[in-house]
Amino acid sequence: MKGKWTNRMTVLAVCAVPYVFLGMYGDAVYGSTLGYLPMLAWMGWESRMAVRPRSLFTLLGGNLLSFLSSFLFMSLFQTPRWGWYFKPLTAFGFLGAASLLILLAQGFLIYLFQARNPNTIKHKEEHL
Repeated sequence: MKGKWTNRMTVLAVCAVPYVFLGMYGDAVYGSTLGYLPMLAWMGWESRMAVRPRSLFTLLGGNLLSFLSSFLFMSLFQTPRWGWYFKPLTAFGFLGAASLLILLAQGFLIYLFQARNPNTIKHKEEHL
């Protein structure tokens, strides 16, 4: 039981990193979309970690923490360039859209990870 909560708290702590902001910052400041690659790798790792304890609520809470920390960092560190760089969306609109897409992608990844996990399939068959 203790390991399960440790895993959940680790996922929440890792999710608190504003990885969407970091990707957007790299794009706006350096003009490179390479900042989004670590964001995608981070998203996959979080999905994998959330599947182990079957903790969808931890992942949802982590995504909320990430969105809020990204929103906070964006409020503090955005420059006037950010107002037009992410057209047709505003910077905050892009943050919301990216966060929503990440949440949908993570849900799909969790579905794939659970479909490949024989313990999850066996667990479902026991309840039938």
